[in-house]
Amino acid sequence: MVEFNNYKHFKNYCLKIAHNKEIKLTIQDYEIIDNFEELLNFLAILIEQNRIEYNGDMLNKIADLFKKDEIKNVIYIMDYLTRKLSKFKNGEVDIYYIFTSLRTMLGVDIQFTDEFIRSADTEDIFYPSRLRVLEICEDTDVIYSISINGLNENKIPGVYFIYDNKGVIAYIGKSISCAINRSFSSVIESKLIDFFKIEIRAPKTKSDIAIYEAYYISKFKPYCNNDLVYEDETTLLLPELDVIKSFERDLK
Repeated sequence: MVEFNNYKHFKNYCLKIAHNKEIKLTIQDYEIIDNFEELLNFLAILIEQNRIEYNGDMLNKIADLFKKDEIKNVIYIMDYLTRKLSKFKNGEVDIYYIFTSLRTMLGVDIQFTDEFIRSADTEDIFYPSRLRVLEICEDTDVIYSISINGLNENKIPGVYFIYDNKGVIAYIGKSISCAINRSFSSVIESKLIDFFKIEIRAPKTKSDIAIYEAYYISKFKPYCNNDLVYEDETTLLLPELDVIKSFERDLK
């Protein structure tokens, strides 16, 4: 484990790894790495204000991904998290979704401090809309279960479809690392907790994954997707991908 003196030290360390591996980074890649410091500064302020605490060395987790030849993937993650922070600052998402993405993508477990939660200042923009609690329900009419087969499988890249409780395609996304984990994060982020089904489809390459995500979003126009949804129809026709894994609720 490396003890980084500051963000510049961390950045130079990662760039040297990329150079040694002969990975050519674009100008955009350099900008993404620079901009990620904003997220770290943001978290540092919340820690100083005793709002949050978290375990795990985020910089070393990222550096390890650089070492494991997942450089392009981790740069995508850094860009995604930085954009998520911008959405929070614009009031588009709750802070909960930043922490969920950090936990899913980098394994960084962030908790709100007891002191902050007890303050009960729900007008505070940092106050979580969702807390990890156990709710005891006296009367429960229906419990929707899903099959857990395959939930422990990792590194299945692909495009995923999330169907709402009426069987309508509500969201389509992608992951070049693990589509299963990413799809369940999207369930929370898109407020589709009562989803009916998730389907995973696997193109052959990472480039194909990006193409198929755009193709399927343009074709099916899921109502929870904001990007790549246009009023006109696609004129291209790509070969359909087989569903390699699905998770369905038992609606009975």
